[in-house]
Amino acid sequence: MSDLLSIKTKEICAYIDDLLSIPEIKDFPDAYNGLQVENGGRVTRLGGAVDASPESLRLAIQNQIDFLCVHHGLYGSGIRPLVGNYGQFYKTCFDHNVAIYSVHLPLDIHPVLGHNVSIARLLHLTPVDTFARFEAQPVGIVAKTEKSRRQLKQDLENLFPHSLHSLEFGPLLPQKIGIVSGSGGQGLLEEVQKHSIDTLITGEVRYAAFTFAQFHNLNIYACGHYATEVFGIKNLLAAVSQQFKLPCTFIDVATDL
Repeated sequence: MSDLLSIKTKEICAYIDDLLSIPEIKDFPDAYNGLQVENGGRVTRLGGAVDASPESLRLAIQNQIDFLCVHHGLYGSGIRPLVGNYGQFYKTCFDHNVAIYSVHLPLDIHPVLGHNVSIARLLHLTPVDTFARFEAQPVGIVAKTEKSRRQLKQDLENLFPHSLHSLEFGPLLPQKIGIVSGSGGQGLLEEVQKHSIDTLITGEVRYAAFTFAQFHNLNIYACGHYATEVFGIKNLLAAVSQQFKLPCTFIDVATDL
């Protein structure tokens, strides 16, 4: 692979750090944004995946990727001892010279490349505000639309054909749409109520959302955690590829969850 263009790993990390304002954005306690596993110091082929997992790593190696950028990194469930399958994962990274770079919340919320704004753009919705703050940083966006609920649902079915779940207890003509990729827990539902949002587009919700939507006259579209979080990774991968003139591959380990 010596005939391929190669870029220093640290240059790519510095570019992403700056592009997504990594040092300035505080993330959830178990998230770590940045380089999580280093390689030999140079990159010839970029890869992107939603999750750092054995399957995404296997496919990265198969595609000769030596820098894999992921949304869900290795510490989302807390620190684990490097034994068994977890230890083998790191060993495989080192054996095959694969760096792992993780970016979580900064990719959800980025105003150009992020998951949320990408969903709004693909649905032809107009962002007008933000909501649902974490550590003073807005996580979700608020959008306006002139679409009927029926048209909005049709557009969502087209965008998320394998993962859409609908709870339609809100208005037939939505006025205020909240968009938060990934997981929409009880705290998010309360934020929706606080901001008078009548329609929520998110990745996944808990069962309690079924009753909450009825009491609060709310439309909820759970489009799949995975499915709502491919957009930012693809956008980031394209930006880094263009910046450094490196080939790139998106690793799709899809699930309807």
